[in-house]
Amino acid sequence: SRGEGRGQDAEEPPAVAESEHGLWYEQLSDDQKRVYDWFLAYLPLREQTITIEGASADEAAPAYLAVIGDHPEFFWLTGAYTYRQPQDGSYIEITPEFSASASEVAELEGRIRDVADQVLAQIPSGASDYDRARICYEWVIDSTSYQTSAHDQTIQGVFLDRVAVCAGYARSFQYLMRAMGMRCAYLSGGGHAWNLVWIDGTPTYVDTTWGDPVFMAENGERAPETMVYDYLCLTADELYRNHAVSGPVSDPQDLPACDSTAYDYYRLNGLFFEEFSAQGLADAIDEAAWRGERSVRVKYGSPAAYGQALEYLRQDVFSVQALSDVSSIYHGGDEVLYIVSIDW
Repeated sequence: SRGEGRGQDAEEPPAVAESEHGLWYEQLSDDQKRVYDWFLAYLPLREQTITIEGASADEAAPAYLAVIGDHPEFFWLTGAYTYRQPQDGSYIEITPEFSASASEVAELEGRIRDVADQVLAQIPSGASDYDRARICYEWVIDSTSYQTSAHDQTIQGVFLDRVAVCAGYARSFQYLMRAMGMRCAYLSGGGHAWNLVWIDGTPTYVDTTWGDPVFMAENGERAPETMVYDYLCLTADELYRNHAVSGPVSDPQDLPACDSTAYDYYRLNGLFFEEFSAQGLADAIDEAAWRGERSVRVKYGSPAAYGQALEYLRQDVFSVQALSDVSSIYHGGDEVLYIVSIDW
């Protein structure tokens, strides 16, 4: 009945901490933001009905979607709901659809927090924002198989079932970042999902799904033996060569500018070359081989340099000292990000 939900017939929602407002919230109108705060205050109570005074269905729909986009911990919401509104439009009653009972949700939440605590305990005290993001990127990829399942688009799929699709990967990375107080947004478009994360206040893109060899194999690519770091900390120019955003905005220009290469994995690890150098590539292969690794990936600053590296490998790879006794060498590349891969 109207008024259920502990004071929901008040005109204004309970105060919500600013840190609980994410990127999706920022895209809303003032009226939609008010409804968002109602949802944020009362959804965790898992009551059957949420009553919001002076709100319309047109305000509730984007606000509800925004709450789910900003808050991966609401994994028990299916995204569907029903509503009732009187003819005078004085209030709206929202009945969310839950994927589990209140008691089941409480038990699942506890198990997910336990796993998350174990993950975060692996991060050294005083670790940089970059290292915290990298370790969580690695954990999500190492812990998850790219498969469809009953909970594949939620953190439950990753933390408990260990199987998920891109939405589950991205929401789980978001959940871990938020648990450490790092700002992280969930983005989607073109049937895919990824993240925008702020490292030392600098926005950068992360796509855990496309770092997973299982996903690469599912999509018909020759998958490497281990995860790749191609999609850890990318610029907008790099990411939107093969991503198309539609939520919460439809144009990358409307998102925070991501133009810093400061946290690019390849630059940080001496595997980025602005121009092609035969010696630079040979050294990268040598160093990986002497460490006992069976592959290396190198990133270039232009399509021309990338093409030169591939041509060099076609002609000269056996001149690399560390691979002189290797009989089988494979090389390929990612022409989108200008990354050359060598496996032996």
